[in-house]
Amino acid sequence: MPVQTVSILGYLEPLSALIFSAVILGEKLSLVQIAGAMLILGDVAFGELFRPEKKRATGRKRQNGIMNE
Repeated sequence: MPVQTVSILGYLEPLSALIFSAVILGEKLSLVQIAGAMLILGDVAFGELFRPEKKRATGRKRQNGIMNE
């Protein structure tokens, strides 16, 4: 996985804790918590859908631990 994807998925951890506490423990979610969850989901979707294209390699290749031009 690309590093950006992994870091963006890290934002889902607090969201999953919020959802599990509501489902498993029966806690009630406030309007602020629901709004925060929507912002997190929007951020994750935006980060995944609109990320910049990968840059091409600059010509350097790594073979057997040695950098070649």
